[in-house]
Amino acid sequence: MKIIFFLLSIVFSTANAGMFDNRLNAFTCNSEDSAHSCRQCDPAIIKENNKVLNNFEYEFKVDKNANSVLMITYDLNKLDSSKFLDGCKVIDSKNWICKTESTYNTRMHIFSSSYEYKMTNGTFTKVSKDFKDGARSGGGSYECAK
Repeated sequence: MKIIFFLLSIVFSTANAGMFDNRLNAFTCNSEDSAHSCRQCDPAIIKENNKVLNNFEYEFKVDKNANSVLMITYDLNKLDSSKFLDGCKVIDSKNWICKTESTYNTRMHIFSSSYEYKMTNGTFTKVSKDFKDGARSGGGSYECAK
């Protein structure tokens, strides 16, 4: 009995020490190209008075058989959100792509955004593009995580 307790305590202590941590550090990028290469990107942190307010990380649970990806985000090591991504094609846990679009109408315009979530050899990329009345409006954001 003592041996089982000892082994369980080792497993839990190494899990809490980050040995089984699959989280990826998030970065914000200036362009789609820099996001895909995950180079020349800044850590996705917000600082105020030399104190880190936000430090973002991603974690992914991938089911190849169901072509599903659960994206979990953490802010300062605390669970921030989780959601299943739409339109996924999964090769394996380190190589997949998910694409989705959202649209909303106002009296004057139709606004839409397209999102591409992609994992290539273990490096994550998130690209969002904004459209107004069917034409690219120039808005969007670019992130990567590794």
